Amino acid sequence: MTNLSLNIKRFELVTQKKDSIISFQSDQLENYAMVVNNNDRTIMLLEETIKRKEKKIKRSKLHKILLGISLVALGTLIISK
Repeated sequence: MTNLSLNIKRFELVTQKKDSIISFQSDQLENYAMVVNNNDRTIMLLEETIKRKEKKIKRSKLHKILLGISLVALGTLIISK
């Protein structure tokens, strides 16, 4: 084999290796994009869950306050009779 044919063969091998690396990295990039997308969706769902729980906590605090006021009013009414 001549020097030129050896260089051509090496060039072809290097080109194939480069193409396989590019393909692998493209697949990796797609996977990372999917991971980021899933993380964003998870964060959004967690934020919605937090908002619902905060609303539920506020509602339960209001119920406790109303129950306390009702008990005080009932106690006052019973004592006054």
